[in-house]
Amino acid sequence: MKRSIFLVLALSALGGTALAAPGKAPKKLPFPQVADIGNVMYVGDSITHGVAAASYRWPLFKIWVDNGITQKEVGVHSRNHSGGVQPNTIYGNATFLNVHSAISSERAYEIAGRINKSGRLENSNIFDWLGLDKEYNGKRRIDPATEMPASFFMMIGTNDTLSDSGKAGIHSCIGETEKNLLGRKGDMDTIIGAMREGNPKANIAVTTIPTWAPGRLNNAAPEDFATIERYNEKLKAWGRANKVAVVEVNKGMVDIPGTKELPFVGLTSMFGRDKLHPSAQGDLIIAGNVAQQLGYAGRTAGLKRKAGEQFPAQKTDYVLKPGMSYSSMATQDGGQGATVEFRFAKKGGFGNGGKGGWDNANPMEVRLATTSTSGTLCVSEGYISWNGSVLYSADMSKLREPVRICWVAGNEGANIPAGFYVWLGDMLIGEALPGDAQGGAQKPMAVLFNPKGGEAVRLDSISIDTGNSWAPASRRFSAGNPSFEDSAAEPTPAAVADAGTVTVRSAADVDRLYGSSGTISGGEKKDAAAPRKLVFDGATVSAKVLSIADFDEVMLTNGSAVVLSGLGGAKKLVVDATSRLGLTEGRHEASVLNSGTIILPKGAALSLCAEGTDENEGGTYILNGGTLNANNVRMSNTIRVNAGGEATGLSPETFMGKLEKK
Repeated sequence: MKRSIFLVLALSALGGTALAAPGKAPKKLPFPQVADIGNVMYVGDSITHGVAAASYRWPLFKIWVDNGITQKEVGVHSRNHSGGVQPNTIYGNATFLNVHSAISSERAYEIAGRINKSGRLENSNIFDWLGLDKEYNGKRRIDPATEMPASFFMMIGTNDTLSDSGKAGIHSCIGETEKNLLGRKGDMDTIIGAMREGNPKANIAVTTIPTWAPGRLNNAAPEDFATIERYNEKLKAWGRANKVAVVEVNKGMVDIPGTKELPFVGLTSMFGRDKLHPSAQGDLIIAGNVAQQLGYAGRTAGLKRKAGEQFPAQKTDYVLKPGMSYSSMATQDGGQGATVEFRFAKKGGFGNGGKGGWDNANPMEVRLATTSTSGTLCVSEGYISWNGSVLYSADMSKLREPVRICWVAGNEGANIPAGFYVWLGDMLIGEALPGDAQGGAQKPMAVLFNPKGGEAVRLDSISIDTGNSWAPASRRFSAGNPSFEDSAAEPTPAAVADAGTVTVRSAADVDRLYGSSGTISGGEKKDAAAPRKLVFDGATVSAKVLSIADFDEVMLTNGSAVVLSGLGGAKKLVVDATSRLGLTEGRHEASVLNSGTIILPKGAALSLCAEGTDENEGGTYILNGGTLNANNVRMSNTIRVNAGGEATGLSPETFMGKLEKK
């Protein structure tokens, strides 16, 4: 199906310009700086689907959560192609639905509907996904009334260029490929035209094609890397002409010292074994580049932000000479963490920018150690690395952003693992990095700087806090810096509710949180835009029926088993694959993401709302005399109907699961 791109573009009211250089605020931002970016659809191929890791969507989701930005993923697929994270995984106080519109091996011409030769999209395309083709009868479609995206993120073109080029390499056939992708009425025009037809005010960001590591079968010649680098520049020009934000995702992923021999070559540490699909480290850098260039603040990992000059221990204008080091030792109380930040001098930076060859054999080392663990960050002329693995590549003589290292105790309930975290400016470039088991401090905490061999290194400042972990301050947009501390530790239900989320992890928590009416209450809503959530996190409270009230969302995760008399007014219910929920008699209505088990006894009726229901759910509904009204929403659950139970609102077009009757 082909649409007139001129008619579609005439509908668009989206402003915006091309992006300014990373680190500088664009004169006119292509995305609005708001606390709620609405429905978000990720479009792409296997890199977005997630192969070697969870895809860049997972660390980008963490950026939204860390900065208090709300959004809802929508799309026609869910989960990762392999590995990754499960749908409904908790981070902080939010749920990652892992929903998108990407699939492995996808081409732009398939998304545009120009060619459907493989059948992997079931002969559907972007027009079908957005509900624009009224004749389409397949299952791949969002609900246009409730799920039309306000923002689109698209990474496409890798298969069109690299995979379709064959053994000859992309440099041999790039001309025709560029015409199909970026030409007038080409596939990219058609795709963004559909997006704007669905929502004329939609914000659209398209990423450049990521680099890849050397030795990747075909497309391993220097000409192939250079060809994609040139294509990305043409993509940016296309973005300016079409008022689409084009994000350069390769910053920090390109092997700067290796560019003379092989231009645009990717760092091995950024990719999985196939040398093409990004590793978790590569996804982290891609997500950071997306957020940074669209004007959003970086990750906090649940920490509060603090500028380095506010730390208790500081040293400015310090010159490190060969054979000497700067150290600060103090007792680390309470296991809260430790933070060190340093910045290179404005004049000269670090090294000479590769003149006479890149010196990566004599790095400056920064060692952060506790009594139980330690790790070493190395800065050489072209790399920032951790224990031998490169985190980021750049010309360090031009590096002006501060580097921050933290040891973070972690927060298991918020899905923040313990380890070392590294920031460049406010962009997180190293997450939960492992340390050495031996530790390495004579006292409980040590920070050691060792200069580059043979030369002095000048630092504008060294800032150290030996008792706490802090995320860097940021000038980019953030809607707040929520702290993901254990909300169940608050003294009263009212105090917990003020934080927006009540967390229950044990029967003792229930007893403490019950008010005088015998009800766990979300309390009065303080912020109209912030949902009041009740989270059962690993809580087994099946010995009693719990009464709840005044919540917007209820969530069961990490093996929770709970019986509720009602949903407390909540219109969203999430049960993960490890959890089990029983609802007692009465009528209940909510949008439901059920990957676990929901039990309805006699007298209980659950009516599903379309919002949030995922057609790939693997959970089970057990109707022990109760009633489930599916209301014809998309679902693929197993519904087990026992004596007296009833399942209604199931249709062949929307129910892809299994119906079992006894």
